[in-house]
Amino acid sequence: MKNKSLKNKVDSIRRTLKSQGLEVSSAAVESKILDNCPNFEEDWSSDIRSEILQLLITDLRPSELATINSVESENDLVASAVEEDEVNIHTIAVQEKSELVATTAQSMGLILNAEEIESIADSVDSTTDNFEFMLSEVKTALLEFVRYKAESNNQKIAQTMDEVVEYAETKFSENSQHLSERLQDLKSRISATDTRNKSQLTLILNRLKLPTCKTG
Repeated sequence: MKNKSLKNKVDSIRRTLKSQGLEVSSAAVESKILDNCPNFEEDWSSDIRSEILQLLITDLRPSELATINSVESENDLVASAVEEDEVNIHTIAVQEKSELVATTAQSMGLILNAEEIESIADSVDSTTDNFEFMLSEVKTALLEFVRYKAESNNQKIAQTMDEVVEYAETKFSENSQHLSERLQDLKSRISATDTRNKSQLTLILNRLKLPTCKTG
């Protein structure tokens, strides 16, 4: 098989046919795709896929069928097969997306918890059977998640720094007020001591005065 994209398409169509009770080889499906859509990587669409299914169901001989569960017209069978395959693709994608998200995140150096992985997986398109497209969607979702987390962290950092600055300013103001009050108290104590010392000195000097000498 030429590449993984072709293999994904072949496997998807085989699952669709198998869900309707039809067994078809990978080689037969691949040949039908290449015959009718040689540029499948660029031209592939849901209409082409339905056409391939129609051709396979029409061309299959009874000997190539494992079982046929019901007798339906070819158009009804194709429509039913396409509808069933859409469900199968969705189910498979839901089961595999989380693992793909976790693996891709790890390769990008990201550590995610289970809730984050599930949230990112839910945002990824699960209706495609193209692995490369889904991988691209996963990477885009992871990059968007990183951008969101970075912006969220920036907001938290700014908020935290604002709170730190506000707290520091409050505490520095309290320190300044406390220092001012203590200096004022010290000044008052020094002034009181100075006044008391002057009073005591005056009293001592008054006591040391000699009486006036009288002559006669």
